[in-house]
Amino acid sequence: VFMFSVYGKKMAKLIPFILGITVGYVVASIFTVIGIATDNIALQVINFSAFKEMQIFAVPEFTFLKAFEGFKAIDSAFIATVAVAYIPVAFVVFAEHIADHKNLSSIINTDLLENPGLHRTLLGDGVGSVAGALFGGCPNTTYGESVGCVAITRNASVVTITTTAFMCMIISFFGPFVTFLSSIPNCVMGGVCVALYGFIAVSGLKMIQKVNLEDHANLFTVSVILISGIGGMAMSVGVSFSEVGKIYWFNPANLEMTKESKVVVETVRGLELATVVVPPKDVEDSEVEFELKDVLRVADEKDIKQFEENLVKSHESFGRVKQIIEEFKLEMKLLGCEYTLDATKLLIYYNAEGRVDFRELVKALASEFKLRIELRQVGPREGAKMVGAVGTCGREVCCKKHIREFDLVTMKMAKEQGMALSSSKIAGVCGKLMCCIGYENKVYEEIKKRVPSVGDIVRTPTCNKCKVISADFLREIIKTDNDGAIEEWKAEEVIKIKSGKQKEEKITAEELKLED
Repeated sequence: VFMFSVYGKKMAKLIPFILGITVGYVVASIFTVIGIATDNIALQVINFSAFKEMQIFAVPEFTFLKAFEGFKAIDSAFIATVAVAYIPVAFVVFAEHIADHKNLSSIINTDLLENPGLHRTLLGDGVGSVAGALFGGCPNTTYGESVGCVAITRNASVVTITTTAFMCMIISFFGPFVTFLSSIPNCVMGGVCVALYGFIAVSGLKMIQKVNLEDHANLFTVSVILISGIGGMAMSVGVSFSEVGKIYWFNPANLEMTKESKVVVETVRGLELATVVVPPKDVEDSEVEFELKDVLRVADEKDIKQFEENLVKSHESFGRVKQIIEEFKLEMKLLGCEYTLDATKLLIYYNAEGRVDFRELVKALASEFKLRIELRQVGPREGAKMVGAVGTCGREVCCKKHIREFDLVTMKMAKEQGMALSSSKIAGVCGKLMCCIGYENKVYEEIKKRVPSVGDIVRTPTCNKCKVISADFLREIIKTDNDGAIEEWKAEEVIKIKSGKQKEEKITAEELKLED
């Protein structure tokens, strides 16, 4: 974009964004081809699978075809909601409209609020919003993106804008072009957006130069704008790929979604259907460890149907995969199979004690299923979470029921909770320390602040200095030795005088294995 804008001639100088996107797409295509040839997922930045299902000519799903059904839902409550919620929001739209037109006016050196006038520009935005709603588009305010385009091209011609609008309407019926736009990778659009929004920011700074900063109200407003903009805020949405799975963060990309919405995202595994568990929210840039990938789209009926079909195929494939593994006599336990949303890859999860040479197995599986195969080895805990089981308590294991991420569990925690240090008592079905030991540890830490431990010296109603010989932390009851007589007290009935010396118990190698 920079090269075409600065060094371009004539037409190239007028359409730097289009040319920049085209060049970026070509480069991305080259990387994707190399990535496919070398089986390097990181280089596969374009998803070409969408082109296989596209139609040359297709009529878009117009909103107004379904809009008449919505009139049935209009009642007094609906009208009240509009009056309370949407009408106040309209004033925000007015403010944006005026700000954008002032910005455009500073770029083209013409006061658009005078000529053609605010009444006409508001009418144009209103008509545009109505048309957009009927045909399925977003509400139309004077988008900041158009400010950036005008700033770089210096072309604010009404004829150009009208022609562009009609071109967009015509090409929306052509599948190849629509599919091409949807497949433009984030890395290409990200570079374009840096330039585009940069021009918007510069145009805004030009306006600030004309503001009287001696006025405290203006100074405060500009300060808030600059700090918010320079400090940076990012939108993120938390999604999960299973009912109680780990939460992964993505950029909502201005898509409308709520909790429990189904969305399509791209991960290192490929295209996947996910469920929103944390609705879109603002987070500080400093809290984001790495660049968030965009949510590709809100899942439609076609995506959900494909996902359900993949689940059926996964169950069917499981038996065949297990049979092939047995034929190769490999020391590995098959845990599950999973197809990517576009069914271009089969992921196979397994557990094994050591390293498994599955090169020949992959060839056999690829020949059997006629698609890409990826084997993923998971640990004992992850394996138990995938398969599920009934714990020693008689209930479904915690990792399957409610724990999204595994936390640190140590033998020291088990000892401090007074548990019997026997693998049959403290180990879960995965063979490792039970997860409940970890998340219950905070409760025990709180209780131990008010309940004396074994070996502590306490004052009881019948004894000035007694030694604690037993402590039931959950019931908050202790037992003391009063000259050979065993007495039982509630923790609140005694006063701790001195802490007893706790013998440091060494953890054996066998016990350490339970922590891994």
